[in-house]
Amino acid sequence: GGEWTADCCGVCGKHPSTARHMDRDHDHTTGLPRGLACPGNTGCNALMPRQMTLERARAIVGYLERVERFYAVRGAPVASEEVAS
Repeated sequence: GGEWTADCCGVCGKHPSTARHMDRDHDHTTGLPRGLACPGNTGCNALMPRQMTLERARAIVGYLERVERFYAVRGAPVASEEVAS
């Protein structure tokens, strides 16, 4: 993502568009605000389900890293690489 500023998405760093403002992300357990996130059904805010915790996010990252290492060793393209269409 890009460099973070207060008016950008806290996940990817993207600036808000003129068509739509960022969503206000908050913790669904505590109700505390976390910051701004890309809006819509495919934006960064949609990627953080209600049950998302830091511990669960780290477990997901660990899982995805293990899968990518598994395939990278075998020479297969992985999601972190840009694959030409």
